[in-house]
Order: sequence, then structure tokens, then C-alpha cells
Amino acid sequence: MCRFLFDTNALNAFLDFGVQAADLVEGLHCCVTAAQVGELKATRRDSRRLALLEYFEELSATLPVQRESLRSGPFGTSPFGEAPFGGGEGRYFKTIMDQLEEIPGNRSKRGNTTDALTLEVCFYENTTLVTDDPSLTAVAQSYDVEVLSFVKFIERNGRDF
Repeated sequence: MCRFLFDTNALNAFLDFGVQAADLVEGLHCCVTAAQVGELKATRRDSRRLALLEYFEELSATLPVQRESLRSGPFGTSPFGEAPFGGGEGRYFKTIMDQLEEIPGNRSKRGNTTDALTLEVCFYENTTLVTDDPSLTAVAQSYDVEVLSFVKFIERNGRDF
């Protein structure tokens, strides 16, 4: 069964384009991590945050959207029980972070930690990453993680827009 992990920008695109679970083919196995949920909750604009969280709950109630545990647990990045106890970094987290930080214009980007955590899960779980982030895409492809843009995901698994 094909599995897809949605980066936060993909969840934003779902909302912006009005994609409903009924618009997607049946049998998709989709997942997110605490990292994506945390980013949704940290959205600065109140109205946008509420819309994203409401949309995510609706999508989760209709599609089987599984919560994947993180493989690394840098302090303050995930709720209790959704990352390794005692924090720490998984085998690839630091390397992925370093690669993201080396990309021009990407250094110290606020989402690099979340991106590294997300990519690490995709690598370990052999999950296709759905993202429109070019930096994350480049690093993911260096780990042979399949990446689809939001548009490509919809082309393969939903209706046309």
C-alpha cells in the first residue's frame, strides 16, 4: 500500500484549493507526524490557524490519516509519547539538518527542524513525501525518498484543479 506523509505546506495547499477527502481516490494511506501538527498549531494568524486545524480534523476523520512517531526527539519538538523518550537524535537527524542548513537561503530557517524530523520519518518508513519545499525536496531526493509536489499528488490521487 502506498503511503504519503504531508508536509505542512501540502496541508496548506489542500485547504487553499478546497480539496476534500472525497476528492481523493479511495484506499490512500496518509500520515502526518507531531511535527506537522505542531506547525499547524503554531500558525501565527488566528483565523488561518483555526481554519487549518479544523480542515485537518475533517480530513483525518474521513481519510485514514495515521500519526507516525518521530524517530528523533530534540528537546521541545514533540509531545510526550510521539518521539523517543529522553529526546535525542535519530541516526539521520543531524546529517539532514546539516544538509538543510547548507542550502543557500535556507540557513536557520524556522522550519528546518520540522523538515529534518519529517524527512527522517519518510526515510525510515519508506513513505512518499508530499511537499512544495524545494530545499526539503532536494535533501529528500539525496536519501532516495520519493517526493511529490502537491499538484503531482493531486494528479495521481485526486481530481484535477
